[in-house]
Amino acid sequence: MFKVLKNIHCLLFSVYCIVVFCSCQNSQSNSISEDKSSKTLKVENKLKAVEVIDALKNADFPIDKIEYFTSETDFEKLLGKPNQYVEKAGWIDTRIKSNSADNFQGGGIEVFETEDLLEKREKQWLENQRNMGFENHYLAHKNVLMILDNSLTSQQVSDYEKILKSL
Repeated sequence: MFKVLKNIHCLLFSVYCIVVFCSCQNSQSNSISEDKSSKTLKVENKLKAVEVIDALKNADFPIDKIEYFTSETDFEKLLGKPNQYVEKAGWIDTRIKSNSADNFQGGGIEVFETEDLLEKREKQWLENQRNMGFENHYLAHKNVLMILDNSLTSQQVSDYEKILKSL
């Protein structure tokens, strides 16, 4: 009789473990997929760096010395790193009088895979600017963060914004 009870107890315990294990697996996989879908929400109609630069050139913006960065030439060394931008470009705005070969001023864009990553980067830029005591203009649209020099007027920034939002 004791053997029968022991076998039934083992069988029930085994069934219990299987049920618990299966339910944990289901709840884990659901929460993981929800996490992934909310954190890696892909942007509809993603833009590429070249599209933004072409739009600026086609609108006759006074930009010069356009550079498309690679992971080797990105001075921040973030291009292509996990959870960072996937494309980066910069230019000189010729309206800024203090531009020189040593003093790159104008604008730049960083292109991201998701809106979450773009928002995190924008917050990082704003925090850095507060800590370092300088101020730039930040424009976000779709998956692109545009950073513009603080010496541009509000009208000039607005002109950049119109082009960016038109894409």
